[in-house]
Amino acid sequence: MYNKGHSFLGWSLVQPSAVTADTHLYQNGDTVNFVGNDYISVAEGDTVTFYAIWSDPYPYTVSFSAGGMGQSVPTGTVPGVMESDADHPITMPECGLTMTGYHFAGWKLTNVADGNSQDGLGDIYQPGDSFDYEPETEQAALFFEAVWEPNHFTISYSANGGNGTVADNVITYDPQANPVKILTDGSGLLTREGYTFLGWSLSTAGMTDIITTYEPDWSEDNASVIVYAVWKANTYTIRFNGNGGIGSMPDQIGDSSTSTILNKNQFTNVEQLFAGWSTSSSGTVQYTDGGLFDFKASSDNQIIDLYAVWTSLADPDGRTQINAGTVYLSAGLEYYFGAGGSYQVEGDPSTYPSGTVFYVPSSGYYTITIQ
Repeated sequence: MYNKGHSFLGWSLVQPSAVTADTHLYQNGDTVNFVGNDYISVAEGDTVTFYAIWSDPYPYTVSFSAGGMGQSVPTGTVPGVMESDADHPITMPECGLTMTGYHFAGWKLTNVADGNSQDGLGDIYQPGDSFDYEPETEQAALFFEAVWEPNHFTISYSANGGNGTVADNVITYDPQANPVKILTDGSGLLTREGYTFLGWSLSTAGMTDIITTYEPDWSEDNASVIVYAVWKANTYTIRFNGNGGIGSMPDQIGDSSTSTILNKNQFTNVEQLFAGWSTSSSGTVQYTDGGLFDFKASSDNQIIDLYAVWTSLADPDGRTQINAGTVYLSAGLEYYFGAGGSYQVEGDPSTYPSGTVFYVPSSGYYTITIQ
């Protein structure tokens, strides 16, 4: 018969709850004579019951140590020694310690001073867990050490309006490693039409605070940060080509972030009417005079050539259409004003509605405006 955590004291003829210091206990091997027994009266045919009597539960102590990882040493207060016995489990205490770059992972039973017992050696308990131990000897001692695991930190990358993905950086704390982490180069992984990748920022609108490295905060496990792609709208220069017209126009600057309102045509053509702009010298109209130019430059400082598109001026009656601008008109010919409103000829107080025939008094250049 065995009752771990207690010593066997002997056999009693009274129930354990009635045992006192004066109760006679029989030991294994004792001879019991029921005739004239001073401890019990037994009649022939009676059944006699002996009760095992056990000592009070063995006490034990539990001690705690801070542990550590190499040269990293925890700071704080180690829990004090706890006392209990075989009949009363203890509740594992809170840690009360911290260590840079690591998090507390529990209390590990590292040593058992209790005869030959090694019960539970290596087991890990969390604060609040119940620890129930039944010593083999009196005055057993158990020793727990704090377990530390390295913290993890995640750097996540946002395309921030671009296309593509950049894998997260999941970093494990290493006191021997460089604390500053180099960020992944996103230039070959992300794209955005009309934009150039500049780097990363901690802000979605960052343009001046571009970063290439980041130093994690190791104060807690599984902390994280998001860095955002920084995009610069590619710029472009529009060069206007008269494509047979007379005159010149200055270049116009724009970028991919917004549409550009094209400058009004300044070229003239004696024999043809300006119809709009094309990206090809022989192309049809793609952009109207003064219209919106919505373009996503494939690279920064891209050059774009726009060519004037000219159309015939002759109408079915043999007249030539004239529109706003400075044009050469020949005396003796009939012209008519194009669509779009009422026209005025410089030096002529008259107003000419669309479609009105205009007789040229003398050959020369005329400046025509539309109201």
